[in-house]
Amino acid sequence: MASRKPTQVVPSSALEDAVREQLIGWGLVDSAEGASALDLARRLDAGDVRASAAAMLHGQLRALLSDLRKLAPPADSDDAVDELAAQREQRRRAAGMP
Repeated sequence: MASRKPTQVVPSSALEDAVREQLIGWGLVDSAEGASALDLARRLDAGDVRASAAAMLHGQLRALLSDLRKLAPPADSDDAVDELAAQREQRRRAAGMP
């Protein structure tokens, strides 16, 4: 029996983190579609994708996120200030700020 190589953990980047945060907010991070979106983000973040392939992957990711947005339950936020604070926090995390 052939031995398997240990799986290498690849650090996440800004796009993957932003997609993950969005999926968490929608409650869809553990869905198959959510996993697909994260896979697309990881492939784009790898940096070894040709421009034409990157354009195709971006289009697929955009379409998938649009579909996932429709599946997300409506936000329960009654307070506009809380919603703005959550959006600000998401932008800070996406920018790598603590």
